[in-house]
Amino acid sequence: FRMYEYFASKILSVLLQGLFGSILVLIIASPLLIGLTPSAIGVVYVLYSLILASLFFGSLSLLISAYMKTDQTLNIVFNSILPVLTFISSVFYPLESMPDLIRAIALANPLTYAADVARLGLFQTTSITLPYAFFLLPSLSLLSFGLAMHASYKINL
Repeated sequence: FRMYEYFASKILSVLLQGLFGSILVLIIASPLLIGLTPSAIGVVYVLYSLILASLFFGSLSLLISAYMKTDQTLNIVFNSILPVLTFISSVFYPLESMPDLIRAIALANPLTYAADVARLGLFQTTSITLPYAFFLLPSLSLLSFGLAMHASYKINL
């Protein structure tokens, strides 16, 4: 295989794992979603959010893996970063109620934008990030993808 084919297969694998995991979470949480009827555009928003968040975090893991010597080290590093990114985002706390420093960090976190777009799709709620989310989420996802691809090519040459 050529390097780009290998990299594309890794990204596709990460995207499918992210989507499968998200669908599994939705199935498990379905009793809590009774009465929720998202529109067709709402479903598109949720899929948009899931795909781009999976691309970002998958690319981030591939970027980190390019510099790690073992899979165990990668797992330690990535599993140390992921909870921090989750808690310093708008997944659990609204941006408006965060202290200024944490809000600034949350605004730099792509998961904030993914969560806000998914909330828009599921609950039709708005956030101060929505005007930027539809530009920043794909931009940050493509940037992380490009950096991961560059790192993989550079290290494997």
